[in-house]
Amino acid sequence: MFEFVDLSHLQKVYKDDLRKIQNIIKIYIETIPGQIDEIDKFDKNNLTLLKAKVNTFKTKMTYLGLEKVQDLAKELETICATGID
Repeated sequence: MFEFVDLSHLQKVYKDDLRKIQNIIKIYIETIPGQIDEIDKFDKNNLTLLKAKVNTFKTKMTYLGLEKVQDLAKELETICATGID
């Protein structure tokens, strides 16, 4: 799904330690589907809490350098801010 993943942030944080970077990516790969599912099933009537969950998710995607996912998270934030279904 992703053509390019920018790992420069992780490289900087972990000083090019490939083992640490791989561990972080593994953790995210294992947890991201659950987080997306959580957002999808979240009570849409509580937009404040939903916005917080989306923001946390977006931060994680920024950390990983997944720009396409960041863009989708930004769209969700806009929807939460406007209250549009």
